[in-house]
Amino acid sequence: MTEAITFRAEPDFMDAIRENARELGISVNAALRRMLSSALGLDEKTGTAIGTDNGLMKFCGALKGIDPSEMREAQESFSEIDEEMWK
Repeated sequence: MTEAITFRAEPDFMDAIRENARELGISVNAALRRMLSSALGLDEKTGTAIGTDNGLMKFCGALKGIDPSEMREAQESFSEIDEEMWK
């Protein structure tokens, strides 16, 4: 769901936004969304924070032909805590 807001600014500021939108061939609303998304670190289309993933998404689906149960078995030791290491 989208919401409407009122944006007030000096004429020179508004002219700069309109010029930016004109150069990009997009609406003033789209230009403001692009600028604000960038400034706030948000994805322009979804409005969600950029860079909040753990960096592993690029690997999803990359391991073809590997049995998932073998993978889970190989990772079991990752959840074991080595008490000696933490002393």
